[in-house]
Amino acid sequence: MKELQKKINELNDKLYEIKEKRNEEALFEILTVFQSVLEEGDEIIGWRGLGSYSFIRPKEGYNRKNEYFVLRAKEFYFSDKKEDIFSEFETDMYSSSENSEWELKRLISCGKIAQILIDNQEELLLNLNAIARKYQVDISELNTEIWDLEKDVKAIEDVEKETKLAQLWDKILREGIEFEPNKDGKYRASINLTYGNQIQDLRSIKILSYSKSGRTAQIEVKFDSYEWENGKYVNTIITNIYNRVKVTNIAQMFTYYNNLIVK
Repeated sequence: MKELQKKINELNDKLYEIKEKRNEEALFEILTVFQSVLEEGDEIIGWRGLGSYSFIRPKEGYNRKNEYFVLRAKEFYFSDKKEDIFSEFETDMYSSSENSEWELKRLISCGKIAQILIDNQEELLLNLNAIARKYQVDISELNTEIWDLEKDVKAIEDVEKETKLAQLWDKILREGIEFEPNKDGKYRASINLTYGNQIQDLRSIKILSYSKSGRTAQIEVKFDSYEWENGKYVNTIITNIYNRVKVTNIAQMFTYYNNLIVK
């Protein structure tokens, strides 16, 4: 399984490189179209992968650049015919009652961006879709290969999980299982005997026998019991046998406290 995981990591690295190359190409297209709007210190950055771009500008008194305009290419799902990803642009900008020079210049820049969109929107969408299609086949093939390998890993993990669970059921019947205490020396595992009746602070549990139906079992448990004596809690280790405990309750205990079982 290590080899499978290594292959998945290699493919994910390759997928990341392809997406980065695609995103850089798309960002260059955006920068080319909107370069005339940018003032000194302005940047356009891509985010959330392909098709979303933030226009940012430094502002006095702020230790980071402020986002003053967002341009998003609206996506729709691919069809079997590999249609274009982007159908239209969406825009976003914040409103402010502040009339500082910075805010007024921001409004001027936003207006210029809007005019460029009016004049170039169709061509820009065509170019972004062309870039997306250029890399889409490689990306789809890599995704499919990664998903298939991840399915293989999941299948192996399921088999290992079932094997370990079978070994655990065998062990609890042959010799019983013990639980690890926490750093304070307290045991935190518990099991439901019946509805509303629970044994806590389990140290160990062993199945003594199953019912004919296999749905319930007789179990022997060892647990801590705390009694208040002379101004403090005194711990007593108790061993009891309980009948007709649902096997599903034992299975739930395995699930909840598997990390506490002494291997």
